[in-house]
Amino acid sequence: MIKRILRRILSPIRSLPPEQAYDLWAGTYDVRGDNALLFAEEAAVLPLLESLNLRNADTCDFGCGTGRHISHLLKLGVTSVVGVDLSGPMLKRASEKISDRRVSLVRSRVDQLPFREAQFDFGMSSLTLSHCATLSKPMSDLARVIRKNGTLLISDVHPEFERRGWKRTFT
Repeated sequence: MIKRILRRILSPIRSLPPEQAYDLWAGTYDVRGDNALLFAEEAAVLPLLESLNLRNADTCDFGCGTGRHISHLLKLGVTSVVGVDLSGPMLKRASEKISDRRVSLVRSRVDQLPFREAQFDFGMSSLTLSHCATLSKPMSDLARVIRKNGTLLISDVHPEFERRGWKRTFT
């Protein structure tokens, strides 16, 4: 038993790419009460969402994961919500949690969005962009699909996180 524990502790740490990690994490991502990052992010984002007039808006949640923000958007009276995520299991979890005709879920990368120009009045990206190697392509694509005078709400880890050399990796 001790040898097995030592072997595991001393073995090299293997990082997973975000898609693979989120595929594994989907079942418990927002179920357990110990994800402090989600609590902090929601404390900042939910008041911002509630301050916006999103009634009758066509919206998109880029990097929707299990759909935790989609239910909030629906309560605000949006016309539609498209949830986009890279992880099939995360989208499956979202579809199990949310049953509403205004919602559609799409598997896609945030830097290769399959939408036409100016399709959405409002878009949000929560804890997603820090997984991208560069921001130019995803930001360009996000801007492309938001209508003129639309709103894009982005939340992610603080830049100090990166400056200190911290990495968003999954081990």
